[in-house]
Amino acid sequence: MKTVFRVYILPVVVAATLLLLVRSFVLTQYASDGALIEWGIHPGDRILVNKLAYSNARPPKLGDKIVFEHPLMPDHPVCFAACTALPGDTLWYQPASGKIAPTATGPADHPIVVPSKGKDMQVTPYNARIYWHLLRLERAFVTYRENGELLIDGRKVKTVAFLNDYYWLATNATTYGMIPLRSMLGAPFCVSYGMKDGTLRLDRLFLTIE
Repeated sequence: MKTVFRVYILPVVVAATLLLLVRSFVLTQYASDGALIEWGIHPGDRILVNKLAYSNARPPKLGDKIVFEHPLMPDHPVCFAACTALPGDTLWYQPASGKIAPTATGPADHPIVVPSKGKDMQVTPYNARIYWHLLRLERAFVTYRENGELLIDGRKVKTVAFLNDYYWLATNATTYGMIPLRSMLGAPFCVSYGMKDGTLRLDRLFLTIE
């Protein structure tokens, strides 16, 4: 009986325990609900994610691929995007299009700085609404007025300091905005398998994320 346990049962228990530990602390898997062409991801793909990729000691770098939960969209599926701006970087609001871009295109564009933890950020009519959304994640009693003012505890503020570093995340098709490090789930590194109409796609097994 001892031999059976040592030869057959113990290896299975050890393997299952190691798999559980890896799944809990190192790797996890998320399903893609849409295509992400620039990464080679198809609808129905299951993406293996390195949960240890990002931390305070190892923050994201420009161009890093990130899997995250959008803090302002709690009911939205897990999102996939690339880091296109770091804390302290300047983006540009373009009034003509209403979009935010990494570079200025003309004198009418207005700078918007991605918040850095603990640093005073100037409030302007062009960044007030964005900062308001972020501040609501960090503290209560924050009010935004349509004239571009921010009020904290009922008092108008000209500068604000954030409790988190934020990163601008986007894909070719979608801009997700400023996301805190705490909302990042990890870095994708491969497609484990794909599903389509309930059928396993063998051509999608263990494909590298581009």
